[in-house]
Amino acid sequence: MEPVWLQQERESARKAYVGLQWPNLRYGLTMRMDYSDLSPEVVEACISQQTPQHTTIECADENVIVMPLKEAIEKHPELVQTYLFKIMTMPNKFAEFHRAFWSSGTFVYIPAQVEVEDPIVIRKSLTGSNINHTLIVADDASAATIIEIADGQQNGPLFVSNATEIIAKANSSVRFISTQNYPQNVFHFDYKNAEIDQDAQVHWHDCCLGSAFTLSTIHSLLNGIGSESTIKNMFLGSNKQRFDIGAQIVHGASHTHGNIETKGILMDSAKNMYRGLIRIERDAPSSKGYQKEDVLMLSPEAEANSIPQLEIENNDVKCSHAATTTHVDKERLFYLMARGISETTARKTFVRGFIEPFIQQLGSPVTAFIEDHIEQRLV
Repeated sequence: MEPVWLQQERESARKAYVGLQWPNLRYGLTMRMDYSDLSPEVVEACISQQTPQHTTIECADENVIVMPLKEAIEKHPELVQTYLFKIMTMPNKFAEFHRAFWSSGTFVYIPAQVEVEDPIVIRKSLTGSNINHTLIVADDASAATIIEIADGQQNGPLFVSNATEIIAKANSSVRFISTQNYPQNVFHFDYKNAEIDQDAQVHWHDCCLGSAFTLSTIHSLLNGIGSESTIKNMFLGSNKQRFDIGAQIVHGASHTHGNIETKGILMDSAKNMYRGLIRIERDAPSSKGYQKEDVLMLSPEAEANSIPQLEIENNDVKCSHAATTTHVDKERLFYLMARGISETTARKTFVRGFIEPFIQQLGSPVTAFIEDHIEQRLV
């Protein structure tokens, strides 16, 4: 039996879910996407047909609390109740669905003054439709790197909803690296949220490789003076994959720094929508915000739309944005082929040069995983 507070949380979300309309997922400046396979029946079947993702956790530091979220509710009820769903923004019906019907997840608590040397690794293997939640609390002056790898093979269509909340207390530092490589019969919804206190840092690295459709939103709230957040997204689309990538950093205090960088590769008839937002509030002078998106197009049928936004309520700031779409340079491709390099190898060389600066920041085991995946997809 779940505690009363959690039952009330679920009921509140369920009522909100019932009262909201299904969102229109056909958007873009000139781009239209077809999501006819994502019906309300597919989504709502997840309520009764959920199967928990097979999860393994690697953590060598005994000071850290890492366990399944439902177990944490039993063993650390006050700690979980204080933070669960307190910062997760609820933009639509899918997010309320997540809050009402989640069935599995992971809880991570890094105590004050604890600096975790080795990454905490969470591996999730898909076993069917699932709603999964990760809650991370970094107490004062703590530090950790958390790696989350999600993959698996199952018949579909399947609905998967993942969400992550990070609460970074004063002077703490959290680096969250996530990569999903679900099969291309999965509709994947992913919500990541962070609240960052004074002089704390949260750095997101998000790699989207799989699924038929992914809606991913990362939101960082810089609540404390001197706080900092970076959001670095990467996506690789082929066949008819569809990605909707959103990144938002809200500066709510002075001397805060926010940086959004997105790199993507599109092949075949894959499509991507990118929407970035840097918002600097009136009470956030001397803050800096930057966002940039670069997309490499490997097919004339691929499509990409970019909507970077700046919302600035203060004059004492530095803020900018940029977006580029590039293609493989035919002259450089010919140059390599004229020296005996095959066209496939030459294209791989361009792709590696484009994406290498991003994946080299990730470290083991993610870098090797992504490099191998790109190598296989470009054959």
